[in-house]
Formats: sequence, structure tokens, C-alpha cells
Amino acid sequence: MGYELCLRRRAPDQALPDVSALTAALQAAGATGAEGALQFAAGGAKVPAKLARKDGQLQGVDLEIPFGAPDDDFRAAVLLGTLLSTKLNMALMDPQLGGELTPSRAEEAVGTWRTATKYAVDTAGIVEDARHMAPVEPAPPLIGPRGKAMLIVIGVLVVAYLVLSWVVGDLIQAPVRPID
Repeated sequence: MGYELCLRRRAPDQALPDVSALTAALQAAGATGAEGALQFAAGGAKVPAKLARKDGQLQGVDLEIPFGAPDDDFRAAVLLGTLLSTKLNMALMDPQLGGELTPSRAEEAVGTWRTATKYAVDTAGIVEDARHMAPVEPAPPLIGPRGKAMLIVIGVLVVAYLVLSWVVGDLIQAPVRPID
């Protein structure tokens, strides 16, 4: 899961290169891997590149920047996408911005990137370690050691109160007169 950038045709009647030519162009631009699993290195992040198809027809290329990558890696991915769009004569589309990503809209895309990353982390706890450098830490406990101790003390006091009130209630009962 990550932030998507898409390379698409500039006009509906524009012809796209065939799959092998497009794959060769991506590999010439620095992609590693085979046709189905191409990857680019953008800064320190690995950016997967997938050939987008609709009803079996080639539509373009999708780049996905993993959430958790630093802003500099995102900027490097945007630069990579711009270079690819120029080389392949395609438009670099940003679905989150709702249009073509041009150099003048790069900072707007960075702002959207930050918002999307924050949303992914806040709602789903999703963050990918794009550089494989983040320490894996468990989530902080909901109740700390002091809170647990206080809950135990309160529980013991409640149980003691209930037991003592039951015992005292049984010992001190009003005498019952026999029914005549």
C-alpha cells in the first residue's frame, strides 16, 4: 500500500508502445526485475512499477511509493516519474491530486503525500519501512505499570468491602419473631 503515480497517454488517440518495448524502456531507465515485477530505486525507497491494464489492453505504468518513505524519497520518485514521462512521451498523473503532476505542482503533491501517510498511519497503523531501517517496536501498552497497580488495589478494596459487608450483614440480623 502506498501513494500512486500513473504514467498514462496524453490524449486518448495516442498510441502506446507494446509491452516489450515499454518494459525495455523502463529497464533502460534503471528498472530492475522482470516484466511483472519491475522496481526503481528512488532515493532510498524501492518503487514498484506495474504495467496497468484494463480489459487486457495496456493503459500505462503505475508507480507506487510506499508509505513511510521520507519526503526526499518521495521527491526522488516524483523526479523519476517526470523523467519517465518525458522519455516515454506520457503524462504523469497523480490520482490524489486529480490531474497531471507537473514540476510546478510538485510541492502540492508532497503535501498530499504527507497527508496520505499520516492518514494511513493514524487509521490503519500502516507504515512501510521503505529503507528497512526503522526499529520494530511493539505498540505502547494501554495501561502502564502504575495504572495496573492502582487497578489491583482498587479491586482488592472492593472485594474486601463486599466480603465484610456480607459477613457483618449475616452477623447482625434482627431477631425474627415466630409466627403465631
